[in-house]
Amino acid sequence: QYYLRVVSARDGSPAAKAGLRTGDFVRAIDGRATRDMSSYEGNGLLRGAPGSKVSLLVIRGNAADPHEIELVRERRSGAEITSKMADPQTGYVRILDFSKQTPALLKQNIDSLAKSGAQRFVLDLRGAARGDLDEGIAAARLFVKSGTLSVKQSKGNQREVVAAQAADGAVGAAVALLTDAGTSGAAEVFAAALDGN
Repeated sequence: QYYLRVVSARDGSPAAKAGLRTGDFVRAIDGRATRDMSSYEGNGLLRGAPGSKVSLLVIRGNAADPHEIELVRERRSGAEITSKMADPQTGYVRILDFSKQTPALLKQNIDSLAKSGAQRFVLDLRGAARGDLDEGIAAARLFVKSGTLSVKQSKGNQREVVAAQAADGAVGAAVALLTDAGTSGAAEVFAAALDGN
């Protein structure tokens, strides 16, 4: 489509507050056209000092009717994982981002919900798009006891199979995953590893 496209807007982020949605096209950033711009370059233009503003020309649905959205930049904050009891037997865990701390935080939240009576879990990955692929694999190890977690293939057609290890699979309860078009990167690898086993 040539323009930058919104993959997801993190919960509570300036983008979410301004009403950006998955699938929106960003036609310009501060008057600079994004046609044929790399996502790396676009990301750089969106970053800036907390409190400063950035203007986006956004296309949603009708390309003939773009509208302008102004974002106020903020320092990234807040938990990458939140959780609560959805009902007396179901724990709900929202994963916003993946990082090196995700497996430990995820285990803490699961254990806390289990102490509150959770026997099954809903893991909400909708809009989760931040994090390295290896961090998604590391988090998947909590739930996958055996089998293939991922297959990495390089340009030279070399395949590297990443398999579960003996210490993996600490969480044995039933798990349901919530994903959407904004689930990508580490979250997508995490979901694929759980879905495939």
